[in-house]
Amino acid sequence: MPTHYPGPHAGGHPQAGYPHSPSAAGGSNYTPPPPPPPAPGAVHSSQGGFGDPKNSRTTWRTLLLTLAGLVFGGWLVLWLLGLLAGQLVSWVPTDVDVSIGEQHWHELAPPSTHCTDPAPLAYVEALAQPLIAASDNEFEFNFVVVDNDDVNAFALPGGFVTVNMGLLAVAETGEEVAAVIAHEMAHVTERHGMRAVLRQVGGVTLVSMMFGGTSLELLAWAAEGLSSQAHSRDQEREADDAGRALLMAAGIDPIGMATFFERLEQMGANMPGVAVLLSTHPNPGERAQTTRAIAASFTPTRELPPPPDDLRCR
Repeated sequence: MPTHYPGPHAGGHPQAGYPHSPSAAGGSNYTPPPPPPPAPGAVHSSQGGFGDPKNSRTTWRTLLLTLAGLVFGGWLVLWLLGLLAGQLVSWVPTDVDVSIGEQHWHELAPPSTHCTDPAPLAYVEALAQPLIAASDNEFEFNFVVVDNDDVNAFALPGGFVTVNMGLLAVAETGEEVAAVIAHEMAHVTERHGMRAVLRQVGGVTLVSMMFGGTSLELLAWAAEGLSSQAHSRDQEREADDAGRALLMAAGIDPIGMATFFERLEQMGANMPGVAVLLSTHPNPGERAQTTRAIAASFTPTRELPPPPDDLRCR
């Protein structure tokens, strides 16, 4: 006789491992099993995200610390490059200074700006001659006077000096003009412009020159900003010191440097160009005081003529 197995509707038990259904259980009281508990350390989606106040504070703190690190790192790199440039500039032939300076001099002081009247240039060159004779360096200095009312002068690497007509109009003595010329010549002899160029290229060109040679293209590119690149305050003080020494070596009273600084300080509030110049240089009162102290113990042997009243550019 065949064996009969009771089914689910015949009073038997349901098969193990299959869930009950409401119809199978004969009613609607079925309750599904609870969800599994969250894993340890799990975070609800409504908390701990980017919008969470605590997490936002942490994010901003991280961003600020990163920014501060980048700023400090950039400053450190520039400082190290400046230090490296100061140490390595003596390895660069002075011919490189001349090549760069001559190339950019024609761009920064184009012939169209030169004074057509020869008198201003003749006066500047006459004051510069005793300074050149007293200067112990290998640079050959060249001068030009341009039609510019700003009270300023600048020197490019290699000995290319530009004097604005505005400076000659403001100066009251030959010693003042000579002091400015000596200061700019000192930028050249101290090779401040070349240091700035090396700082921009990070010494890469120098290494290339030493090991295999290179064209001057990279150095020329770095020198593009020489016209707008102010010397550091330390370099300005170096140029003051070297300029005073050059004046005294030529027998010229350095007091002109003090009186010119004092006049610039008085003019600064009324002349925007002078104010900009003073903002990039050490305090003129401090520079004048230092110069007066040095000049007090010096006896000049050469007297310079003041700028002629009839000087004109064109």
